[in-house]
Parts: sequence; structure tokens; C-alpha cells
Amino acid sequence: MESKTVHKIISLLKLNYKFPKPTLNYKNLYQLLISVILSAQTTDNQVNKVNKILFKKYKNFFELAKAKKADVQKIIKPLGYYKQKSDYIIQTAKKIVKDYNGEVPSKMEDLLNLKGVGRKTANIVLYFGFKKSVGIAVDTHCKRVSYRLGLVNSQNPIKIEKQLLVLIPKKYWGVYTNWMIKHGRAVCLARKPKCFSCFLKNLCKYNLKNNKN
Repeated sequence: MESKTVHKIISLLKLNYKFPKPTLNYKNLYQLLISVILSAQTTDNQVNKVNKILFKKYKNFFELAKAKKADVQKIIKPLGYYKQKSDYIIQTAKKIVKDYNGEVPSKMEDLLNLKGVGRKTANIVLYFGFKKSVGIAVDTHCKRVSYRLGLVNSQNPIKIEKQLLVLIPKKYWGVYTNWMIKHGRAVCLARKPKCFSCFLKNLCKYNLKNNKN
């Protein structure tokens, strides 16, 4: 895709969505990391509800590291894959206590060594927790919208991120995913995208191909 087109897309996203904040509620790095791990395959709203109880009972990594898996599972049961996630967050808490003195590490390679943390989660934590733009978090909305726009030609998250890093200016890496989430939820829906009302329709490969009128 031509750089002029990419620039127009970014300008319109910025104009319409500004710099949206994450919809997960958190007060510190501990809550941010745990929230993002728990957010996989569920809604942020559901995670926020669960976390009111979780963070009241376990206020930091030290307390969570000592938690019984059954107790954590009971709290996060409304979330998808709650058994797996309970293991992830307890093991992550133990490693952070053991290796990082109870503090969330600020490097990508260290975050990727934590249970339940992939590049998507690491990128989100680095951007919102440390103001570091190291990469672009590729979630389901980012993947779908970027592909339809014609910014990427792959469905593989790793390849998608590599392609986006070449196209998107670094200063927008962190906010780009939130733009995609906003647009994916409001306009570029998975099954019935609202192309007719989309402010990107004249720049979108999917729309130009499927809605010629």
C-alpha cells in the first residue's frame, strides 16, 4: 500500500477516535498485566467485573503468588478458559516475585518469559504501563480491520505485526491497536461490516472490491 494512503488512513483514525484509553480498568502495573492476561477470549467488561473481587483479595504479586488455584478459579470462573488462566496468573506472579522482586519487567524479552504472555499482551503492557512503543498488539480486531483495509496480506499475527511495523509510524504503534478495536467494534464488524457509514470506505480494499456502488 502506498504511503499516502496509509497516511490518510491514520489521519482519519486519529480524527475520529483521538487517543482512546484501554477499556480495562487498572490502577497499577500489577493490575494491568493480570487484566490483559485474563482478557483473552472474553470481554473487557467481564474482566473488569471479575477483577473487582480478584484485586480486593489479592492486592499484589506477592499475595497472588501464594493463592490457591481453586480459590482463584472460583473468582474468575465467569471468564473463558478460567482454569488455564488461573494457572497463568499464579505462575506469572510467582516468577515476578522470584525473579523481578515483585515488579513487572519493562523489557519485551522478560515479559515473554511469563506464563500467558505473548507479544500482544507484552506490547499492551509496555505501551500503557511504560510508555514504550516496541511493537503493535495484534488482536482479532486489529487482524480483521488491517486485512480488510489492505494494510496486510496475512492472517498470521506475527506476520501482520511485521508488516504493520513497516507501514505505521512508530509514534502510532501503541495507539493503533486501540483504533482498530474501536473501529472493529463500531463499524468494521466481523459478519456484517457497516461499510456504507465507514469513514475509511474510500480507502478500504474490502469495500472497494465488494461494494462497487
